[in-house]
Amino acid sequence: MGRMAIRIHSLLRIGAVFSLKTRFIKTATAGFQQRILRMAALLLVAALANALMSLGALAAENQSKVVRVGWYDSAYCYKDHFGRRRGIAYEYQQRIAAHTGWVYEYVEGSWPNLFQMLKNGEIDLLSDVSYVKEREEHMLFSNLPMGTESYYSFVIPENASISPEDLSTYNGKHVGVNKNSIQSGMLTDWAARNGLDINIELITNTGDEAVDRLKRGELDALVALDGYGARYQIEPVSKIGSSDFFFAVSKKRPDILNELNRAMFAIHDEEPLYNHRLTDEHLLLTKTNAYIAPELEAWLTNHDTITIGYLDNFLPFCSQDKNTGELTGALKDYLEAAATRLKNAVIHFKTVPFTTTEEALAALKRGEVDTIFPINISSDDGEKHGLFPISPLINTEMTLLVRPDNPVIGLPNMNLIVAINAGNTSYENFIKDNAPNWNIKTCSPVEECFRAVKKGEADSLIVPSYRLNQFEEMTDDYGLVHMHTGETMGMSFAVRRDASELYAVLSKLIHLVSADDMQYVIASYAYRNHKVSVMEVLKNHWIAVIILIVSIFSLIQFLLIQKLRAERKINEQQQKLISVTRIAYRDPLTGVKSKNAYDEACQQMDERISGTEEPAFAAVLFDINNLKLVNDTQGHNAGDTYIRKATHIICQYFSHSPVFRIGGDEFVAILERVDYERREEIFREFDLMMKHHAETGDMAVAFGYSCFDPKTDKNIKAVIKRADSNMYKHKKLLKSKMNGGLPGA
Repeated sequence: MGRMAIRIHSLLRIGAVFSLKTRFIKTATAGFQQRILRMAALLLVAALANALMSLGALAAENQSKVVRVGWYDSAYCYKDHFGRRRGIAYEYQQRIAAHTGWVYEYVEGSWPNLFQMLKNGEIDLLSDVSYVKEREEHMLFSNLPMGTESYYSFVIPENASISPEDLSTYNGKHVGVNKNSIQSGMLTDWAARNGLDINIELITNTGDEAVDRLKRGELDALVALDGYGARYQIEPVSKIGSSDFFFAVSKKRPDILNELNRAMFAIHDEEPLYNHRLTDEHLLLTKTNAYIAPELEAWLTNHDTITIGYLDNFLPFCSQDKNTGELTGALKDYLEAAATRLKNAVIHFKTVPFTTTEEALAALKRGEVDTIFPINISSDDGEKHGLFPISPLINTEMTLLVRPDNPVIGLPNMNLIVAINAGNTSYENFIKDNAPNWNIKTCSPVEECFRAVKKGEADSLIVPSYRLNQFEEMTDDYGLVHMHTGETMGMSFAVRRDASELYAVLSKLIHLVSADDMQYVIASYAYRNHKVSVMEVLKNHWIAVIILIVSIFSLIQFLLIQKLRAERKINEQQQKLISVTRIAYRDPLTGVKSKNAYDEACQQMDERISGTEEPAFAAVLFDINNLKLVNDTQGHNAGDTYIRKATHIICQYFSHSPVFRIGGDEFVAILERVDYERREEIFREFDLMMKHHAETGDMAVAFGYSCFDPKTDKNIKAVIKRADSNMYKHKKLLKSKMNGGLPGA
């Protein structure tokens, strides 16, 4: 766009120059003027044409290439519950776009339909296409595969009619598989190899629709990718096959194939294990196949209890609980999870503690235990010892403890003397694998390793990072500091080489328990079991403790003084508050209770009504006649005197009841006890007095009253409303009796 702006600016300058030249030429001869104008016009047209051509080329150069990509609902491309696109195919496509600048146009549909659209040239790119030679006639394939996928038959968890132990249970069943997919051919071959008579149904549904058909019972089983199980909560039963899968490109778009290949090669140069990482993140972690083969199930039937030898006093990984004698640590949690993780077997574990790894190894060789944990051993050492190590259950970073005055740099290449606890062959193997220049000094017990470093007999001692908390007190006592090696040590199970069935079972279980869950469990034990005694705190921080005690006493003394001052201030504020409250609850003109006091009295009465009590009371509303006339003709001072006179009369008759001024000329009285019992007498006398005042031209106060009826009244508002209505009737009556004079005149 910058080049485009420069071109436009140049055209404007040409136009400006042409305009100046035209004004100048008007002074020349007419013929010469015409020739100059024609020449300038031709030059301007040529410049414009050249600019437009350049702008068109520039726009074409800057335009991003649009690629129509197939989007089918599966473990490879899906939308999460926030509506965001996810999956292996999607992540891969975005990484490719970073190298090619492509802009994707997503075309949604089922995989079989999108596959046909790719053949027809209606889309440009489709992921997860297995290579079959016959497909080369219709599409192009990327040079590198996206990865390797496995295909399983899936059933709903409630379906027990198909069993992995007895493949004949597939006979007569309806098994769905995507039309035109490589799985359909694999399913046919698999059924033939196993002598099965199944009804293969070629489907064109999306992933959600296909699984819905399975759950509705229209299909007995569904052949799909290994990631379907975790996503749709369906169970894998039998593995049908596996293959590499590729990006496929429409033959109508050979222009994008070279860009695709260059991008994929660049990605693998940047991250050689990119395919494996995506597979781990999106497929393997779904723990696809939780079934074991029939022969392993039969073996477990005869070996239902597996005895595990473990290293004692090795928290947070494993230890014997001193109170119960039972196993504790991360190994305990792992075994509890693994015992029920297989779909067609339940495993029972028995555990035996050992002081050193060497003792556990000797017991394993004698057949006293079936497997041991934890051990770090190379395949070569395993062969020499007659063992097979299982894939690591836990990986832990290893840390050196060194003296602060003896820094070690370039750790693996230095000729260090490293102290380890005697009998711990796992540490020895770690050093052999990662730092062969180090020299090993064995000590027992472990505190001797700390003492050897402190005395200079060793440069450092080595511990797993997760065990640093267990040694924090000794680390401080001996004045050592941490140095991370940057290397991790795998902690594995190991079995005898003649225990192939147990090896297969333990290898299966390792992948069925989340590594992330194990790291969380380890961290929880690392801190859960780190206890600090009071004496330890006093010993290591006695100066701080003394300062703390003195500070606490000083703080207590300060707080007591502040408390006394605060109490004095609170008393003063309470007196002020009482005074302010009295003012707020008292009408300043008349001295009776205010509108605030009236609202609170109504609230309290409502609470009594809503409770178990049925209060006996009456409400009286008063209204001073002709107050406005007095204010308008005699002034507000006369009006205030008029209000005070009316208040005095009301309080004189209702002397045992609270009186509230709720407006300029409006008052309310709530009658209880004495006044309530005498209400009829009081109302009669007050009414006679007000009628007399009205007839003689004196001040008259209209009133109306109503008594609380527990059968109909839910609150005081209902009583007030009736009293108000009665008051207006009385007001009209008084006005009819007035002599027409001005009150108080």
